[in-house]
Amino acid sequence: MYNRDLYTRRIAEYLSTPVVKVITGMRRVGKSYFLKLIMAHLRAQGVAEARIIYIDMESLDYDFIHTYHDLNNYIRKKSKDVSGEISLFIDEIQEIENWEKCVASLLGSEKYDIFISGSNAGLLSSELATLLSGRYIEFPIYSLGLNEFVQFMGKDERDAEELFPMFLKFGGFPALHHFDLDQEIVYQYISSLYNTILLKDVTQVSDLA
Repeated sequence: MYNRDLYTRRIAEYLSTPVVKVITGMRRVGKSYFLKLIMAHLRAQGVAEARIIYIDMESLDYDFIHTYHDLNNYIRKKSKDVSGEISLFIDEIQEIENWEKCVASLLGSEKYDIFISGSNAGLLSSELATLLSGRYIEFPIYSLGLNEFVQFMGKDERDAEELFPMFLKFGGFPALHHFDLDQEIVYQYISSLYNTILLKDVTQVSDLA
């Protein structure tokens, strides 16, 4: 896995601390990937698999979780017989009704090191302060910088000058490396992403829907 060092170094300082680590950012900038990077780091440090719980709310595997009660019941059952601190990762948590009630309860138990992610529309900074009462640290994730873009494309620094025009044209969305920078395909992808952000995020925040 490509390690986004700028972010992993920063969040490493807050591992096993009694605050919720909140990963925010626009759609498709790599929030889910970053959560998996943290999990990989924990495994490399010798953390047992049983002490890592990952919930992806975009996966049908978790479509039974609708409310904070569902979330709490699942996590408590999953961790019932596990000793030691549990690292809990919840991706796209805004899909769960009143999720903050469960997170606050788990945080108070002092058994869980909690990481959550969500789109900017679902986890606005102004709302987090109310929902989590100051017991959180926010880590905004952005699209790739030029150096990251070059590495993500499987190139090295010598290719940066060649890739720079493409970086300016297409931006730094991590998924672009799947399309070999084919202009037509990339434009279709970015257009679809833009429409999704406009319809699902901007209208949600602005109450325009």
